[in-house]
Amino acid sequence: MAEWIDVCATADIEEEDVLRFAHGGAVYVAVRDDADNFYVVDGLCTHEHVELAEGFVFGCVLECPRHQGRFNLRDGRPSGGPVTEGLRSYETRVDNGRLLARLDEAT
Repeated sequence: MAEWIDVCATADIEEEDVLRFAHGGAVYVAVRDDADNFYVVDGLCTHEHVELAEGFVFGCVLECPRHQGRFNLRDGRPSGGPVTEGLRSYETRVDNGRLLARLDEAT
């Protein structure tokens, strides 16, 4: 069974904000959308491996800071070029004000 990883306090991520974190040698980002939903996805753009922590959030879309490629945070699908490959997205939950993620099981 997959283990839940404590990512951060939910208060650490403001609305439409991105927080970078590393775990097990990989980089991820935790994101809060404008409806107070939390997401965890891979932290590097699939287009040119740019850090997404400097990206922008519009609703539930994460935009890469380099070429403005966009990803749907709900499932990691590309939603705007030049990206053609999606991000892995991970199951999340909030428990006592903490954001938890299952990093070994992408959704």
